[in-house]
Amino acid sequence: MASTLLFLIFLVGGCVFLRAFKAYDGVLQFPFLMTCDLLFFLGPQLYYLSLHPEVYGMHDPGALSLYLGVTLLFYVAAVAGYHSPVQSFKIPNFSFNENKMIVGLYGLILISIYGKVKLAGLSEELTSSTQWTGLPVRYLFFSSVGTLCIPLGIILFFKYRRKIILPALGMEVMSALSVIIFGGRRSPAAFLAIMVLTGLWFARRIKISRMAIIGGGIVFFMFVMNVGTYRHLVNTDDPEKWSKITSEVFDIKKTISKFTEKEGSKSSSSYVDGLNGVLAVSAINETMKFDYGVVLWNQLIGRWVPGQLIGRSFKQSLILEINSCKQTLSDHYGYKLKAGTCMPGYAEIFGSFGFLGFIFMYFAGRITRLVWEQSLAGNLIAQVCHFALAPMYLRFGGGGIWLLITGLGFWAIFLTPILWWAKEKRLDHYPLQETEPPSTSGQTVN
Repeated sequence: MASTLLFLIFLVGGCVFLRAFKAYDGVLQFPFLMTCDLLFFLGPQLYYLSLHPEVYGMHDPGALSLYLGVTLLFYVAAVAGYHSPVQSFKIPNFSFNENKMIVGLYGLILISIYGKVKLAGLSEELTSSTQWTGLPVRYLFFSSVGTLCIPLGIILFFKYRRKIILPALGMEVMSALSVIIFGGRRSPAAFLAIMVLTGLWFARRIKISRMAIIGGGIVFFMFVMNVGTYRHLVNTDDPEKWSKITSEVFDIKKTISKFTEKEGSKSSSSYVDGLNGVLAVSAINETMKFDYGVVLWNQLIGRWVPGQLIGRSFKQSLILEINSCKQTLSDHYGYKLKAGTCMPGYAEIFGSFGFLGFIFMYFAGRITRLVWEQSLAGNLIAQVCHFALAPMYLRFGGGGIWLLITGLGFWAIFLTPILWWAKEKRLDHYPLQETEPPSTSGQTVN
């Protein structure tokens, strides 16, 4: 059963992938990004588990089949929702004052610089822990604001052609690249790529060569799957480290062999996120302990309510007492997630709604389509929503639905005041069909 379900996942995902890739703007949309996460991050781990049932079989021999069935159901529902007719609901559309938007952009840059300077000035005692709390979290929060400037700067530059925007844009691109190269961070790498591709498309319908996208995707796949090795090597003083990174990290044969070797991998990195999801769904199915979406509320409170300002005890009182899928997994199987690993989004949705989670996924697909269509019409608020959500699509299945809360909340806190201040008048005309370009149009950048 597991082999059949896994084959269906790769078959359906492959069809969605190829269909989306035919049109250039398809690679920027929800189905394609979500499929990349399923096929190239979660999929290899599930394939490895199918070859090695002893990894999970001690808990529940049928756990993998159950998880694959849930994943396939939720994935198909999301894609079906996306391709259903576009809703008539319109996201508010405004014209914005050019100078105020540029001032707002530089305001974000100053907040980001403040966070980076303060973070760099903290003692090693505060920042050496793998789980940050207190001041490091506060300053990291402010330093991360600069990431908003990349897509916003691209759109404003191509819209207004003001060179004053370039220093802010260049500063944040260089900052993001340093985090990716010297910190080995996966999410910033995905964020930067998606922001640049989408920003160029929204602003001027500028295309990047498909071969460049394919090549970049292969490099990113190897980087993600070998990120532990990369981080270890990049932080050493070995003068040969870059040649070792090339041979040990960016070797496609070695990367694929991690998931296909029948004798078993010595490292749990070949399957650990997938195993988290497989066992969580099994534990929840056996106990029938669902959180009914309360976990989203708790994540919202945990992420965005400042306990340092209102008091930790008051913040704790806002958190509702209910078992999350992680807690159910721990209680039922005695299995705890390893530090740095994630609970896949498919498992979290099952933990909230059971098999009815497909309804959640269906409407998630419909909403993302609505946002995309109105983004193409030039609605800046819709574009902001797409920018906030798009990187999360790429980590949704493997990284968890808490990423959606993180993305939307972060953008809402810092960009809503700027957009409100800079808005001039409401635009009621939505020429969606007239302004959406054909898929074959646009300039190509090789």
